[in-house]
Amino acid sequence: MVVMGVAACMPPAWLAPWSSDVAAIAAVPIRPLEWTLARVRRALRPAATAPGDIDERLRELTEDRDHYRALWFAERLRVGEVEARLEAVEAVRRLDRSGARPISASILAHVAGPGSELLAVDVGRDAGVSAGDPVVVKGDRLLGRIADQPQSHRALIVPTTHRLNGRIDALIDPGSGGDPSGGDAAFVPVQLSPQGGDRLVGEIAAGGRVAVGDIVRLADPAWKRAAQGMRLGVVRSMRPLDSNPLRLRIEVIPEVEVSRVGVVVVKGDAEP
Repeated sequence: MVVMGVAACMPPAWLAPWSSDVAAIAAVPIRPLEWTLARVRRALRPAATAPGDIDERLRELTEDRDHYRALWFAERLRVGEVEARLEAVEAVRRLDRSGARPISASILAHVAGPGSELLAVDVGRDAGVSAGDPVVVKGDRLLGRIADQPQSHRALIVPTTHRLNGRIDALIDPGSGGDPSGGDAAFVPVQLSPQGGDRLVGEIAAGGRVAVGDIVRLADPAWKRAAQGMRLGVVRSMRPLDSNPLRLRIEVIPEVEVSRVGVVVVKGDAEP
């Protein structure tokens, strides 16, 4: 206490030379703690980054996000296509009694050219596809048949409404469209002429039990056995012929819109 009182009475100029040394010696024990706390502070609050570096990093992260998002969507589409193929094949197997071998395929494109209306699929001879094989969707909806000379990994489909098919023999199932007046009436034979686009036309005798909406099935020996009994479409309209009121002109339309089909099944020849 006496020393401190004496030091307090001394002029400041006398105290400066030795008081700074005393302060330095007193600070030595706390230096390690100060350095440690400074390092913690720098770790918790990193040095400021230049705006240009932030923009570049953000651009890289955005590109990575878009890249992996695109891969994810592509994989989802691929999985969806595989599931659709499996479902299409199973639907054919449940309804087929011909012993045909179902071959799933995807529509690649509508073949260019005025009035061509042909469809290209991603299977061909290497998968067992041959000319005339029927092509179906939803189990038994007949879309068409394979054109002549399929390639090794590609083939063309001639839709049922294409004029290349010529006349098609079919049977109308009265009452299948929900009209109870059809009852258990016998099948009504009809010969249909493809008109291109989405329709086939034919004639039947008036006075029968055929009604709009009745199902029309293929029964043509010119088509392969696996196509027999498949659904060509439904009756859309009926009207008397001007030249013969005792006969009706009917229009049949497919039950599947060709432009909206993505996956089909080719009913190939049965395996030996």
